[in-house]
Amino acid sequence: MKKKRLSPFSQLENMLQTQEQKDTLLEIIEPLKDVYRDDFCLASLAYIRFGIHRFFQNKAIQALFNYYCKVLDK
Repeated sequence: MKKKRLSPFSQLENMLQTQEQKDTLLEIIEPLKDVYRDDFCLASLAYIRFGIHRFFQNKAIQALFNYYCKVLDK
């Protein structure tokens, strides 16, 4: 039996604990280009699982990630 591969977004969504975390994720992810969506979700997963705070070259994405880390820490 093959395992179904979950997208980074689906993996992250499954780990979120509050409705605020889910709602905020959707607000942040929706306007992002596909190339940033997976990176943002993978960075968020690493933050939740291992406490790793990723730094993005794109300042707007960095600002969104910093904000989302604060939401996750609530």
